[in-house]
Amino acid sequence: MKRTGKTTTIMTILLLASILIFGCGKKPEEFVFDDTKEDVDKVASEYGVEETDKAEPDVQDEQTAEKKQPAPEKKDETKTEEKDLPPKDGPVAKELLAQIEKDLNSASCNGFLQCEYSKPSDIFWNEVLYNGCEISKNELGAKEKELYVAAGGEKEPLGSLFVFKKSDVSDFVKRMTGEDYAKAAHPLTWIYLEKPGIYVTEHGDTNFDPVKCVSGNVAGGIYNITYVKGGSVNGKPSFKTSFKKTKEGYTFISNGLRTTQNR
Repeated sequence: MKRTGKTTTIMTILLLASILIFGCGKKPEEFVFDDTKEDVDKVASEYGVEETDKAEPDVQDEQTAEKKQPAPEKKDETKTEEKDLPPKDGPVAKELLAQIEKDLNSASCNGFLQCEYSKPSDIFWNEVLYNGCEISKNELGAKEKELYVAAGGEKEPLGSLFVFKKSDVSDFVKRMTGEDYAKAAHPLTWIYLEKPGIYVTEHGDTNFDPVKCVSGNVAGGIYNITYVKGGSVNGKPSFKTSFKKTKEGYTFISNGLRTTQNR
């Protein structure tokens, strides 16, 4: 056990007391001093000895611990995620072109390649939405069917139905073009049922036509993609579509035959 200043003082006092007692011819009471904290505290209390050797914090150890603590990493608030940066001008990489091809062959995007337009307001929405674009349902309720027939629809349709909520059409147009449906020069011409707020049309097939992306480039944040229809390059006329990429997907700007003027 490590001896403190208090322990040493107590032992000195006991030694002096023994000398005095033996000097007087008296046999001291048997006392075993275990040098434990309890004994030290007991004797110290009897003789009024205060502890003067309290343990002090090891300043050197604390300083060493502070040095070992890693400095907090400073966050670079000027750093921007790569995905948030605008695309660099130049050719579209092969891997990205393959991903764009996959996206253009989705139901929500393929319709934008089925008509020609030089700006979003010129899009023919009958053509774009004729494959459903993942926002249609395929049947009418009993009351809706009565209204549809009364508006000129077939009581027993020969084909399937596309049924679009007006609100879904407006949201889709805004998301895919950035413009309001109210500005469309070529809106839907299908039967519109005012009360339920739905567009209805009958179809036998769709105008979905798979495409094959041939090349692409980026200029001023706009992607210009050259593609062919039918999934084959040989003997097919090439087309060009332009769009911006957003967090939500694609915002289409134009589409049409690729000519010497729009390369």
